[in-house]
Amino acid sequence: SLANISVVSGKLDGEVGTESFFNTNVENVKKALRDVKVLETGKVFFDGIEGRKIIYNHSMGELKLRVVQYFVVKNGHGYIITC
Repeated sequence: SLANISVVSGKLDGEVGTESFFNTNVENVKKALRDVKVLETGKVFFDGIEGRKIIYNHSMGELKLRVVQYFVVKNGHGYIITC
């Protein structure tokens, strides 16, 4: 079992909130990856800032992968933490 962690951030256009940021990214994941099965979604908090999480499985070639992602928006920037 291998584990990787990545953090991606970027400036968001306009007044994008956490829910919209989360929903857009989940839809992109479903389009980009094969055999996506969402196992869990929910709210999380990072130092009092509300975010979202998703846990899903998908296939990459012969590999079956489980991914945990966290999404948060702060000061016009979106952050995605992938485990």
